Amino acid sequence: WFSLDPAWQICQTGQEQSPININQGAVVEGQPIPIEFNYLATPITIINNGITLQFADLQPSSITISGRKFDLLQMHLHASSEHSF
Repeated sequence: WFSLDPAWQICQTGQEQSPININQGAVVEGQPIPIEFNYLATPITIINNGITLQFADLQPSSITISGRKFDLLQMHLHASSEHSF
């Protein structure tokens, strides 16, 4: 992001992962919880706002975790990501 705007200097010099800082020494391993995927072919809307690609109108796709259903409303991808380990 710094290469896009020098006002975002912290993106080049910062020491923490964005948007959260994962302390690898504090990670606890456990058993994975099964996820039921219900992805269906559907027409979608793709929006490029210059920072992200947003895929909208994804219903009726969903996932189910421990019996609880979550509808997939939209997803987005960031361009020029600063995430790293």
